Amino acid sequence: SVCVITEIGLDHMAYLGDTIEKIAEEKAGIIKEGSPVVFVDKRPESTVVIEKRAAKRNACCHKVLRNEYKINEIQKKSIDFSLSSRYYGYIGFVVETAAVYQVENAAIAVRALEVLKENEKLAGITKETMQRGIRNMRWAGRMEEVLPDVYVDGAHNEDGIRAFLETVAQDGHQGKRTLLFSVVADKDYRKMIGAIGQSNLFD
Repeated sequence: SVCVITEIGLDHMAYLGDTIEKIAEEKAGIIKEGSPVVFVDKRPESTVVIEKRAAKRNACCHKVLRNEYKINEIQKKSIDFSLSSRYYGYIGFVVETAAVYQVENAAIAVRALEVLKENEKLAGITKETMQRGIRNMRWAGRMEEVLPDVYVDGAHNEDGIRAFLETVAQDGHQGKRTLLFSVVADKDYRKMIGAIGQSNLFD
C-alpha cells in the first residue's frame, strides 16, 4: 500500500486547523506504520510536518519535486507534460483537461504507481499503462466542460481560486468571458473575490 497526500492549503479551517502546519498534521494522520508516503514538496512548512510524522511511523517519504515535471504545451482541452520517472527517464504524458493544476495531481499519481511497482513488484505497471491511465483520468467539477465553452470548477479556497485563475489565463480564449461565482459564507470569500477582480480575466 502507499499513502498519498495531495495539495495542502488553508481549506476547511474549521475542521483541520488555521495554519498550514496544523492542516498538514491532520492530513499526515493517514500515514500508516511502514507504508510509503507520496506528496509534492511544495511548501516547506508542510513538508517538515509530513516528514516528521513519517519518521515516527517508520514510513519512507517519496517527494515529487517541482522541477521533476514540466508542462510542454497547453491546448484548449488537454495539457502535454513530462515527468522525470524512476525507471524510464523523462516520460511524456497527456491530461485531458484544461486545468493546469491537474498536472501536479497526475505527477503525484505516477510517483505513487512507481512506488507501488517498486515495493509490491507489480509487473503490470509499465510506462504505457501509466501514460494510458493519466490520459483517461477524469475529475468531475474541475474545469469540466458541461456545455460548449461552459466550464464548471469547484475552487472554493484561496489556493483553488489561484489555480483556477492560472488555468483561465492560459486558455487561449479570445473575446469576452463571463463568470458566475458562488461560495459559502464560512470561506474567506473577500480574498477570493479580490483575486478574481485583480485578475482582469472576466467581463
